[in-house]
Amino acid sequence: MGKVMLEVNNLKTKYVTRFHEDVYAVDGVSLKIEEGKSLGVAGESGCGKSTLALSLMGYYFAPLHYISGDIIVDGRKISGMKPDDVRKNILGNEIAYIPQAAMNALNPTQKIIRFVEDVIHAHDPKMPKKDIYDLAKERFQILGLPEEVLQKHAVELSGGMKQRTVIAISTILLRRY
Repeated sequence: MGKVMLEVNNLKTKYVTRFHEDVYAVDGVSLKIEEGKSLGVAGESGCGKSTLALSLMGYYFAPLHYISGDIIVDGRKISGMKPDDVRKNILGNEIAYIPQAAMNALNPTQKIIRFVEDVIHAHDPKMPKKDIYDLAKERFQILGLPEEVLQKHAVELSGGMKQRTVIAISTILLRRY
């Protein structure tokens, strides 16, 4: 067995409706993912796939609530950590979330490079703009995106380019192996 990069033990989350009813969206999920392996999650619309992904990232914003279970990322238990600590130290650095609707993930009034700067500055406020640009240019090239995309607005990109742009931005802070 290889190194376990993600381990989830009996994870339970719920939504609380406006009528104060509990809807158990993730109920007792356990899994392990080893380094270099992939896991596909399939199911019908509304079965909890996106809720599971958000839960694994620690995105617990009303109406979604963490109930119990362990989430361990590369040996660090993130369930129970303060949300700000998860956001600053784990999200984007250890794990990343790529939204389903890439078309809606980018601000249409902002150039792509400004969005990248905002993401990086949330984790490293002192990183110089030149270093951010170089990092973004490198990541975009890996995904087959020309450097010019950094100077464009989302509305100027095709659907496929928007999707690759969101992937590039979502993974820009991940450790390099």
